Amino acid sequence: MTFGNVILDVDGTLVRGDEPIPGAADAVERLREAGRDVLLFSNNPTRAPVDYADWLAELGFAVAPEEILTCGAVTADYLAAEFPVSPTFVVGERGLRALLRDRGIDLTSDPDAAEVVVASIDREFDYDRLRDALWALDGATFVATDPDRTIPAVDRPVPGSGAIVAAVG
Repeated sequence: MTFGNVILDVDGTLVRGDEPIPGAADAVERLREAGRDVLLFSNNPTRAPVDYADWLAELGFAVAPEEILTCGAVTADYLAAEFPVSPTFVVGERGLRALLRDRGIDLTSDPDAAEVVVASIDREFDYDRLRDALWALDGATFVATDPDRTIPAVDRPVPGSGAIVAAVG
């Protein structure tokens, strides 16, 4: 069986936390040397592909931003296409908010104004954000960046977007 292109998961496959998995960068290079196009995908919605490329370069991976796709970028593209003028309430981190703003999404902190609610990882999530998201959901479309309940960290898994999605939804 021959493969023309390869999609590789980043988190837990190429890196664990902020550490590259031994041999992963060499494996990506060998795929390229074999003539394969490589796309790296991450369920981390907190960074734009260009930021991911910079971070991965620091870890020894030679990748261009156009070779990286994240669930945050996919979510931003989806909202820009399907809900381009809908006020959007976000439970998520600064990086996701920036991705949404860059696509022209109108972000609101007013739960009563929200037509779309986006849930994602938010390491500053608290009861008030949960309450506001619940109120915003009344009549709004619910979008989640990804269902991952945990994230592979260096020592052990930590809660991911799916934990927030479950709480909000």
